[in-house]
Amino acid sequence: MQQTEKQHPEIWVEFMKGNFYITKGVAGFTSIGPDHGIEQENCELKVIGGIVGITQNEKSLDKYFFIAPELLNLQHEFEETYFTGRKAKRTQHHELTGGKAHLNNTHCCQTQCSIS
Repeated sequence: MQQTEKQHPEIWVEFMKGNFYITKGVAGFTSIGPDHGIEQENCELKVIGGIVGITQNEKSLDKYFFIAPELLNLQHEFEETYFTGRKAKRTQHHELTGGKAHLNNTHCCQTQCSIS
C-alpha cells in the first residue's frame, strides 16, 4: 500500500479522487467501505451453506473458495428469474419511503404547527 503511488499511479489517482468505496445499489448515501463490502460477501457465502465447518480442511476450503463466487452468481440468477420483485432494487434510501417517511412528515407538520 505504501508503494501504490509509484507502482500503480492509475489506482493512486482514483484513491485521491475518493473512489475507494463500494456501492451496491442506486440509492444515495449507501456506499460502504471495502472491508464492510467484503464482510457482506462473506456473509452471503456463509448463508448459501458452504463456509461453515470446512475451515479445518485446507483442500476443501481451497475448492470452496474457487467455486463460491460462481455459486453465488447462480443463486442471484435464480432469484432474479423466479422471485422477481422480492429483492427489487431501491431507488431511494429506505428511510425516505414508506412508513418512516410518513412518520417523519407527520412530525415535521406537528413541529411546524406548534411553532406557528
